[in-house]
Amino acid sequence: MSRAQNSPPIVAESLAERVADRISSAIMRGDLALGERLGEQRWAEAFGVSRGPVREAALLLTARGHLVQHARRGFFVRSFTSEEIDSLYDMRLAVERHALLRILRDGDTTAIADSLARQVAQMKAALAKADVRQIAETDLAFHRLLTSKSGNPRLLKEFDELSTEILILISRLDLMRLDPEALVDSHLPLVDAVRQRDLDGALRETDFHIEDARLSMQRMLAELAEEET
Repeated sequence: MSRAQNSPPIVAESLAERVADRISSAIMRGDLALGERLGEQRWAEAFGVSRGPVREAALLLTARGHLVQHARRGFFVRSFTSEEIDSLYDMRLAVERHALLRILRDGDTTAIADSLARQVAQMKAALAKADVRQIAETDLAFHRLLTSKSGNPRLLKEFDELSTEILILISRLDLMRLDPEALVDSHLPLVDAVRQRDLDGALRETDFHIEDARLSMQRMLAELAEEET
């Protein structure tokens, strides 16, 4: 009998992975603050499991960048320095700029612009409900869609990793301090530039959009730090 025939069946999702998903959701909702310690016993009791799966989940989330581990102190929700925010948005800019270069060189820009416009409509629906969390998610979905149209799966993988960090960051920031309507409308010139196959215009709008987002995150993080002191 072959080695493959003796192999155990593949389990679709382990208990640790399910626990990791629930802890991740708690982080995204803001139930766990940036820098807060993950109390393994408390979460084990909340989920009705032993501490083992919670610790395994914490290790998974550390690998994904959601948590950090400090020796002899445990696991903590990822926090961000000003330098890390700059690095995060610098990489995001590089990914989206390259995606645009590929799209405007090889893509069906009319069809892509139509898809992006539909995503803006979803952002407006979230705006109408004053759902700040959904506005943020549909905003990132717009940029994920744009990146996906590049045809380069590695660019999309990088964007997804960046998005996870961005969602952790904004989970503790008050996006209503921004102008949500202006945020949604700021995507329209980029859609028009893609439709017109205007590379310079598309890059200019992307530079402005991501730089504005970076500065907003920096400002809100500074305000949060002041409030917590």
